[in-house]
Formats: sequence, structure tokens, C-alpha cells
Amino acid sequence: MNLKIKTNDGHIEPFNKRAIIKSLLNDHNFMTSELNKSNGIDEDIAGNIAGRVTRLLHKLNLNDKIISSDTIRGLVSTELIEKEFFNLLNVTELVGLRVSDIYKITRGSEDNDNANLTPILRHRIS
Repeated sequence: MNLKIKTNDGHIEPFNKRAIIKSLLNDHNFMTSELNKSNGIDEDIAGNIAGRVTRLLHKLNLNDKIISSDTIRGLVSTELIEKEFFNLLNVTELVGLRVSDIYKITRGSEDNDNANLTPILRHRIS
């Protein structure tokens, strides 16, 4: 499969099943060490989830296409729901605002004064 992924930081990378496994295991390690919660996921289960996502992408015939990492994350989330790994699902979800929402906060809403915005964020929306 010659699928490319657009990462959250804007880079284009080849699809890598191993990256899904690594991300799931990192999130699981965070969940167990920092939140004292566990779903019992291990490398075999993470590999199974990554394999199912990879097979689905093959079925969609996305050769030579570029998809977002958000799409991959959504497919992984669906697998976590099916396997009832709800604690891990909560940890793997991306938390953030869309650029349009940030724009509304900084320029278009009643509350224009937000000292929490960094210069980098201000540059990204201007």
C-alpha cells in the first residue's frame, strides 16, 4: 500500500502500521502510570487493532492517496469502541479546538480577550 498520512504538524509521511501500535502502547503506558487505570492492552492486542485498521484501509483502495492522521485516529477509535477499551479511548482522543473556533474566540465573539493564546497560535490563525 502506497498510502500517505498528513500528520497533525502538517508533514506527509508514508503509512506505518507500527506507528499505530506504538501510539496505542504509549497511550496505555500513560494511562496506567499517570491515571492508574488499565484496559489490559498489550502489544498483541495493539497489533491486532493496527492490523484491522490496515486491512480496512486496503479495502478502501487508497493507493497513492493522502489522508489525515485524524482519519486513522477515528478508525482506531472505532476499534477501541468495538473491543470496549473505553478507558484507552478516552486517553487517545485528541483534545483541541478547530482553527475556526479559535478565530471566533480571538476575533469574532463577544469575549475577544483571551490571554491564553500563545504567539504561535496567534500566527497560525492570522
